Amino acid sequence: MNKMREFSLPRNNLSGKIPSDMFKSWPQLTLFYLHYNSFTGRIPLEIGEAKMLQRLSLFSNNLSLARFQKKSEAWQACRVPTEIGNLRALQDLELNNNQLEGELSATLTLLKELNDLSLSINKFT
Repeated sequence: MNKMREFSLPRNNLSGKIPSDMFKSWPQLTLFYLHYNSFTGRIPLEIGEAKMLQRLSLFSNNLSLARFQKKSEAWQACRVPTEIGNLRALQDLELNNNQLEGELSATLTLLKELNDLSLSINKFT
């Protein structure tokens, strides 16, 4: 299965955490759709390993806390992992209608191929 290119399981009433090992196991992945499910927790940091990913759709889940990263001496919540900035082939990013909050990562500006960005119905500042 290391040649997996497209993974799509929307509207399947799936729950739990998004498995992080998929992104390392499938280096050829170009499409990852898990929208309209009930996933919770963070967006896996390992998502940055999927360097060929072009379409990422995680909207309408219950994703929230991604991680904490140190900024100066204080801890600041970072809800969209900075590793998404490694996805230089990404064209569509749909994270709307989750429980994401806090500041958006500046690494989103590194996504030069990005055509569609959907972040509505979250709690970003």
